[in-house]
Amino acid sequence: MADLIWIDKDLLRSEAFRSLKGKSWIVYLDFLRKRQWQKTKHKSRSDSFLITNNGEITYSYKEAEMKGISKDQFRNAIDELQGKGFLDIQEYGSGGHDRKQTKYIIDERWRKFGTHQFSPPRNPRKKNNKDGQGWAAYHAKKK
Repeated sequence: MADLIWIDKDLLRSEAFRSLKGKSWIVYLDFLRKRQWQKTKHKSRSDSFLITNNGEITYSYKEAEMKGISKDQFRNAIDELQGKGFLDIQEYGSGGHDRKQTKYIIDERWRKFGTHQFSPPRNPRKKNNKDGQGWAAYHAKKK
């Protein structure tokens, strides 16, 4: 079971999935590969499966680079996957010395993509906006 990726038929037919660009669909399949499943038994119906690590899934820039996905491609893929309802961020990593990784949730908001019921990500990726910092900002202030 560890070598299988389960993909919902509705996902393959969805406007959201079919509109993914660049490396986004590859990154998404990597996220699906990282899911861990647990079989749950029900008395009144057939068995079902539950994702046990949703919200704990990590995927680092370094890991993406090792798979041939550049930092820009990975960043753009995360933004697109969040924007179309496939992923959300559970907890931001800090990088740096403690190397705390960002934890992701595999979301199903994509089912409502393109409708008035679609909701934006709960926790969008923080954009790295360094306007007003660094060499150019220092010299602009001197003028």
